Amino acid sequence: MSDFHKPAHSIKEQIATLSSRGLVIPDEARVHHYLANISYFRLSAYTRPFYQPGRQEHCFLEGTSFKEVSTLLAKLRVPEDTQRIERHFDWKMPVLRSWFRSLSDLRNVCAHHGRVWNREFGSRPEMPRKIPAGWPSIPVSIETGSHEHPEQRLDPRRRLYLQLVVIESMMQVVSPTSQWAERLVSLLDHYPQVSRPHMGFPGHWDTEPFWRDAVMNAREGLKG
Repeated sequence: MSDFHKPAHSIKEQIATLSSRGLVIPDEARVHHYLANISYFRLSAYTRPFYQPGRQEHCFLEGTSFKEVSTLLAKLRVPEDTQRIERHFDWKMPVLRSWFRSLSDLRNVCAHHGRVWNREFGSRPEMPRKIPAGWPSIPVSIETGSHEHPEQRLDPRRRLYLQLVVIESMMQVVSPTSQWAERLVSLLDHYPQVSRPHMGFPGHWDTEPFWRDAVMNAREGLKG
């Protein structure tokens, strides 16, 4: 096992380092937010095009995979660390651990061009015990819409939809200005023939307050 002797730097010190290397930082609060969520070593490689000419540049290797982050979170036991993470995301650690594990598995399926439509996932995100305001309604079962078998139902909590809810919930913390949800809505609208229930989408999901802004922006943008 390698020994690391370099001291950890605060986010304020990281910003100072980036600035000293010539990076123009017009909005320090925004940089602070993204460093807190993405980390210095992942973000710094993308800052190179924004350095002032003639100033020193630095490139860092992205050595941590999503799976390793998920494993680290699963094994983290120091209360000071776990409580800090809980405060940041405003979710309890058991929920966050299940979310990261589930998204890690989803990422692997996507990376290997696996099917996410009409698929039950082995590791599913845990539902929070206390449902927060604005959280979408996710029933325990929905109709598949099959004409041949109208009685057929499935569990949306084992399908893609719940994982999409989890992704958007975390994006709202990590990158509040992200248009990821809008792109999701546009993608779904582009393929209306694809069965929504088989991905776990409940009926009228797009009227939920959770998705309302993304749906409105995506569809209004299409009209424009």
